[in-house]
Amino acid sequence: MQATLTLNKPQFEFISHPKKFSAFVGGYRSGKTFVGCVRLCINALEHPRIPQGYFAPTYPHIADIFYDTIPVVAEAFGLVADIVPSNKRVHLRDRRGRLLSTIICKSMEHPHKIVGFNIAHALVDEIDCMPIKKADSAWKKIIARMSTVWPSRAENTIDVTTTPEGFNW
Repeated sequence: MQATLTLNKPQFEFISHPKKFSAFVGGYRSGKTFVGCVRLCINALEHPRIPQGYFAPTYPHIADIFYDTIPVVAEAFGLVADIVPSNKRVHLRDRRGRLLSTIICKSMEHPHKIVGFNIAHALVDEIDCMPIKKADSAWKKIIARMSTVWPSRAENTIDVTTTPEGFNW
């Protein structure tokens, strides 16, 4: 049985109006990572084989937040999230096992390590939890990774999901 996907009004508006840079800012338990994962799954279905990225302040954030959320959202879309923690990748597959998208997961803790790969879409989660200088450095490195061309879009996209607190990035 396929899971049901339910979005609240702010989440629906966020998904309905993609921009080059979009932000979903909300409080605790407001579904920030969830709605970002919705966009990752939509991208995988609409543009198979386009690489995407997920960025969090630390690798434990990736394991504790993203690896728990993406399978639930993927299931609601009839997809399977194949998580490979050893190389920090999530492969979104259809029910027949066909690869639709690879999501490269990177920590922003050491921005100089955000190198050597190309993506068309990024989900940047909880960047406000980082010191401003480090967050700015990570942001610039993420933008530099945005070099894969979408087949039917004029520009690559970055979604930021974060709380309105922290270091005020």
